[in-house]
Amino acid sequence: MKQIFLVFSGVLFLSLSGSSVYGQSELPGSAEVKSVYEISEITSNQQIELCCFAAYGWHFATELKFEVDELTLLGSGDNIAERLLQSEIMPLENEQFFKLSDGRYVVVSSQSTFDKVFGRYLINMNATKPKKQS
Repeated sequence: MKQIFLVFSGVLFLSLSGSSVYGQSELPGSAEVKSVYEISEITSNQQIELCCFAAYGWHFATELKFEVDELTLLGSGDNIAERLLQSEIMPLENEQFFKLSDGRYVVVSSQSTFDKVFGRYLINMNATKPKKQS
């Protein structure tokens, strides 16, 4: 419940803050979102969520300690965040596991874990937002 409150309060804050919030060019994950969606700036809450996912919604694992259904990650190249975005992969109820050709796994966070990360991302984003000059 606390995580839901954080996410919704962050989104509410963003909507009341004006468009200057979205003009930040250095949001973690923004380079990948801009590249995949061929946009020049982040202009919506959905794009901010995609930035968070690209930066913090997944991680590498060298081995898994349990058996899972391995999925195939489409595309090629080293930019995993772009490959995930291009494949329209987003967090689901459970973690998702993608085996790479080098034997490592890409683990996509569960929705509940991502919601916590996204709430923190919004807080950090607003804390680093440049203050308006009076």
